[in-house]
Amino acid sequence: MARRINSYLIDPKGNLYKCWEHIGNKDLVIKNLVNEKLGSNVIHTRYLTGADPFENEYCKTCNLLPICSGGCPNHIVKNHFENTNYDECSYYKALLSDKSTELIN
Repeated sequence: MARRINSYLIDPKGNLYKCWEHIGNKDLVIKNLVNEKLGSNVIHTRYLTGADPFENEYCKTCNLLPICSGGCPNHIVKNHFENTNYDECSYYKALLSDKSTELIN
């Protein structure tokens, strides 16, 4: 959702967000559909440019990229623009690694 140019989440008040983790945070509203107040274009741009798994060297070499789509875009954007240290890998990686080992054995 966060990486798609025309995909948004809408809360009951008509606020548009790019990420599930943003819902309820007034500072991260892209736009409000009720009063058509323009929110932050910076947030929108960050998700379109900063969360691309094909720009991440680690993701490009991972065999799970087609399944996980590059992990959590929110964590990637925060790490890239806010200098946080979130684990960017999806929980799928550990789960699928365990399951593939079970299947092989």
